[in-house]
Amino acid sequence: MHDDPLILDRDWLLRRIPLKPSHIKIDEGKQTRRVTSGAFCFDDDGCSVYREGLLNDAGLDWHDICRSPGTAARMQAGNVRALGAGVVPDPQASEATVGFAHGLITTSAESRSQQEKLRKGLSGIAQLCW
Repeated sequence: MHDDPLILDRDWLLRRIPLKPSHIKIDEGKQTRRVTSGAFCFDDDGCSVYREGLLNDAGLDWHDICRSPGTAARMQAGNVRALGAGVVPDPQASEATVGFAHGLITTSAESRSQQEKLRKGLSGIAQLCW
């Protein structure tokens, strides 16, 4: 697992969240919405996120990373690390507007159960942006 200490624990990370039932759970009784573990998919490199501070410094915010229809979820880097994951920068030239702020949540979890535990942990700390 890789981790960059220059991304501070207090830094906020944003994750694109499509408006799909597999990504957002709606509790009609409580009138609340929350992110599901399905919103956190890992590939060989990690799970894509955007560094909110870099976006803000450029006059952008969470709206600018969203694809329609969709929203975003916020989490602090320190909370991600507390789950046993790392955070690294991963600029993407292919995303002209926001690619400079792209990063990855990294993990050394190898088993399916370890990965699912991390995904559930991330869904527990993520706050939906509305």
